[in-house]
Amino acid sequence: MWTVFREVFPNRSSLQSVRQINIHDFVDDVCVESSFTGTGVKGTVNMKIERFSKSSSTSGLPIVLSCLMFAVGLTGCGEAVKPWEIVVPASGKITFEGKPVEGAELTLTPVSAEVPATVRPSAKSVADGSFTLGTYGTGDGAPAGEYNVSAVWFKLVNSGGSMVRGDNALPAKYANPETSGIKIVIGDTETTIPQIDLRNK
Repeated sequence: MWTVFREVFPNRSSLQSVRQINIHDFVDDVCVESSFTGTGVKGTVNMKIERFSKSSSTSGLPIVLSCLMFAVGLTGCGEAVKPWEIVVPASGKITFEGKPVEGAELTLTPVSAEVPATVRPSAKSVADGSFTLGTYGTGDGAPAGEYNVSAVWFKLVNSGGSMVRGDNALPAKYANPETSGIKIVIGDTETTIPQIDLRNK
């Protein structure tokens, strides 16, 4: 197996580039495993190679790609991409007692039991209370679907002259997605989450 590093389609918003391509068979029709940047989509590219020189080095591999088909719905050689492997941009704002919360940590738990436990979109709010969700990378977005949300806020406190993480400043119910009462829905396109307003009761 040869490994080819090649940038592809840098101007596509959802599939900006292919960082690594592993070619498993040197035939006319090949299955290519690839890793995408952009919105966190992971999939494969199936392509036909019209001209290929085995004698060429990987640094100057003369590949002519034709009949290029993006399999955004695939993750392996013919295996369909799961819905939770596709993310869309999602952001919102959180307040506590009407004031923006800086440093609140939010974790989204999918309502659907089919989603693996490893898929938990999360975010940390900034000074104005705003946050941007990330699932497979910082701020890359979240899969579409319904979620229960947990939120904690560990304010920094002075301890012996050093600022350390203190106790959770939010009511305990918000730390559990089953009791928080916070529910959100991520759509199929970029989503602005309705403001999350927490109360001390």
